[in-house]
Amino acid sequence: MAETELKIHIGKDDLAEVSRILARLSHSDPEAELLTATYYDTPTLTLFKRGYTFRVRREGNRPVQTLRLEDPNDRDGLARGEWTDFLKSDEPDIQKGRSGRVVRRKFGAPRLKPQLTISVHRYTYVIPYAGDTRIEAAIDVGSIRIEGT
Repeated sequence: MAETELKIHIGKDDLAEVSRILARLSHSDPEAELLTATYYDTPTLTLFKRGYTFRVRREGNRPVQTLRLEDPNDRDGLARGEWTDFLKSDEPDIQKGRSGRVVRRKFGAPRLKPQLTISVHRYTYVIPYAGDTRIEAAIDVGSIRIEGT
């Protein structure tokens, strides 16, 4: 099954109304979770400059490492490459799985440092639709901290 991701910015003044609409459409309260992700790069932002992001995020009690590549040939901005691996700790590990293998192949053994940490409360609504199609709407409310400041 194909997945399409669409992100929409909602102003603070509209957040409560959008939440009420999503709750009505999903026929239930949202599932709530806290997500904390630290993004890593070299001191000169080598990965970012080539279209990659590399993060470690807590999903439940498990740290997950993800490498993403925004597709420069994607005209509508919806496609990207993504490699994800579970970790044993909250530290990135470029020796681990597919995500680490791609980092090593593209960048050698870069000296990665934390660049920013994002903490959000995610409220997820599942909206029933026809057939095998399902709509998942998530509202993230949180903060961004620049590391080293």
